[in-house]
Amino acid sequence: MDEQRERVSTTARVVRWTAASLACLLAVLMIVTATAAIFVRQQFFDTDNFVGTTSQIAREKVVRTAVEKLVMDEVDAKLDTGRLVDKATGWLESKGAPAAVEPLLEAAAASARESIEDELRSFLASDQFVEIWDAAVRRAHTAAMSVIRATGDDSVVSTVGKAVTVDLGEVVAQLKQRLLERKFELAERIPAVDATMVIVDGDVVPQAQYYAELIELAADWLPWAAVVLLIAGLVVAPDRRRGALIAGAMLTVLAGVATVAMFVVQDDVSAASANRPAVPVILEAFTGSLRDTYLTLTIVGAVLVLAAWLFGPSRSATRVRGLGRRRTA
Repeated sequence: MDEQRERVSTTARVVRWTAASLACLLAVLMIVTATAAIFVRQQFFDTDNFVGTTSQIAREKVVRTAVEKLVMDEVDAKLDTGRLVDKATGWLESKGAPAAVEPLLEAAAASARESIEDELRSFLASDQFVEIWDAAVRRAHTAAMSVIRATGDDSVVSTVGKAVTVDLGEVVAQLKQRLLERKFELAERIPAVDATMVIVDGDVVPQAQYYAELIELAADWLPWAAVVLLIAGLVVAPDRRRGALIAGAMLTVLAGVATVAMFVVQDDVSAASANRPAVPVILEAFTGSLRDTYLTLTIVGAVLVLAAWLFGPSRSATRVRGLGRRRTA
């Protein structure tokens, strides 16, 4: 009879530990998933947060350098100073000017381009550029979210292959105005241009459309489900201290894996974007806080494991507690 009771008791403990471990595992998985879902909703779906992040990106030197290159490429293409030099040289030579006039015209064209470039750099370093950038990002993000959430007309979204982009045409317009104010007459030849900079890659938008509803549901309900399962796991566990230790260990491992994975992805993207130095900066701005949150969860899990061990009956834990009491006595 006693043996039967012992077998039943052992079986019950095994079942309880299995249920508790499964509940804790599911809870931790939900915590890790909910963290990502909440982050995506707050960082990518909220226009104010998105603009705040991109506003910091606009202040980064490497990003301003990328914007400068995009704008100057457009200006060079529209002005075509080489063609102007050839045309002027031909006209002057037809009027009897010496051949040495061509190098002089080329030097003048290079000087003019340098003046445009200097004025552009000055503008990109100003608060006015950041204001224009923020307004362009806000318009693009609001329109993109209307597509993702199917609440508006996707024809107004500034996209290239469904990528969320910033229209830098206003930057060129402001550059032209500043040059004209300096009596730089060549600026009259700068027309309106289509200069854009990709903020979110085109592959992300259709994925966001597909997963937007799931992300919203996960952000709303997974945290509560995780709390319920975690409490249930600790209640069912025959030993709640050990149950807390198991939950902490699971959180440490899973959040740690997520942290390491994000570091690896960032390193891979940086290596693959050697010719696009702005990409790693943008990636860090958008995902750095999520990586830091996972790192914090890893530390929380480790602290929980340490606390559960410290209050346990093992000789080492008892020795540490005794040492602590002697030092405070």
